[in-house]
Amino acid sequence: MRAADAPTLTFNTQGLPTVASRGPKPLTARFGLGVGAIDQLESLATAPRDPIPLTGPAFVAAAEALARARKEKGQVVIKSRDSRLDAAANGTFGLAEFVWNRWSPEVWRRALRYDELEDIGRLADELGVSYQAVHKQLHARGVLTVREALTGIGALLEEVA
Repeated sequence: MRAADAPTLTFNTQGLPTVASRGPKPLTARFGLGVGAIDQLESLATAPRDPIPLTGPAFVAAAEALARARKEKGQVVIKSRDSRLDAAANGTFGLAEFVWNRWSPEVWRRALRYDELEDIGRLADELGVSYQAVHKQLHARGVLTVREALTGIGALLEEVA
């Protein structure tokens, strides 16, 4: 398989700092995810120093996705050659954004820590509260559902890429 034929996931970002009066909140950013080939795959090694030689359908798709994210005020948008994949992924991302934009700083901290630990019991021990209390909060705030949805879309994207 030639480098140009290999499907690759790439993204462009546009940072959008936010100020939260209720406490720390993760940096808000827009992500345009492009699925497609990179014309000069060998130039990926130099990308951190010089991204200019990177070209191909993945970068065109990422730019289109970022433009759509900007236009629609979305945080994550994907663009590929498969409109069904785009619809499923973008619908999932939209629902996830709807949920996580309503999280308090405390829920964000617990969600991010749970993502690191992948164990509610260990998180409960760290917080000095019961397993049930942590599970109830993560479930009620949609953390577990968002994580499951994003994991599913991630697996689907890995299959395609």
